Amino acid sequence: MMNMITDMKFLNFFKITACLVGIGVATSACAAGSSVLKIEEEKKVPKIQTIKKRDTASVAILGDSLAVGLYIGLTHLARKNEKLKVQKYSRVNTGLVRYDRYDWSKAAKKISQTDDSNIYILMFGANDLQSIRENSKAYHFQSKGWVKHYNERIDEITNAVKKPGREVFWVGLPIVGKSNFADGYQYLNDMFRARAKLNGITYIDSWDWFANSNGKFQMSGETADGKKRLLRAKDKVHFTPAGYADLGVRVAKEMQISN
Repeated sequence: MMNMITDMKFLNFFKITACLVGIGVATSACAAGSSVLKIEEEKKVPKIQTIKKRDTASVAILGDSLAVGLYIGLTHLARKNEKLKVQKYSRVNTGLVRYDRYDWSKAAKKISQTDDSNIYILMFGANDLQSIRENSKAYHFQSKGWVKHYNERIDEITNAVKKPGREVFWVGLPIVGKSNFADGYQYLNDMFRARAKLNGITYIDSWDWFANSNGKFQMSGETADGKKRLLRAKDKVHFTPAGYADLGVRVAKEMQISN
């Protein structure tokens, strides 16, 4: 029996290899081989967590200046909901690029060990459109080396906070009014979305929440409760207090936290 199993594995390996290198193998065999490859690839991708509808939640927020604002927004919401607890670990002037300023990989591990919140929110990228330095070498934004190291840092911080019974959410960057930032932020969001899927956590797309009907940046807009407000700060990246409050409401809704 063991020999039969080994032979079958070898046969599948031969079929797949033959298809890849162009050896003359029947089309049906290649299709079967492709199915095996597909199954193997699917096994490597973790199942995305199920978002639970909840009446109570303890939330830990890690990230940069935008995450500091999100904390303010969720705290505003928590004042109306005693069952929502929010803890801030986010810091201004930090990110996943400049670990010489603040090492988020190390910090996330320590935070995860001491804070048993059942929800962790990660929001990074506002300061990350710059080079990464590793071992005295600079990797410029979007270069092959930069992408490799940045993906590794996304994975490190994600895996540092993942625990059984805990839900992890990665909040993407919002639309911004600075043209030299917009393309870079969308590039980062694509990376965040892809790594969230691979790491089995939930990605929350915030880009269109603060866009107008044409998908363009706007300073003022309609909040989640239907009111017209000034939402964005003068730098066209950050938010006004009303904007952060609205961001908090929208993120809470995505996490199915009751208002």
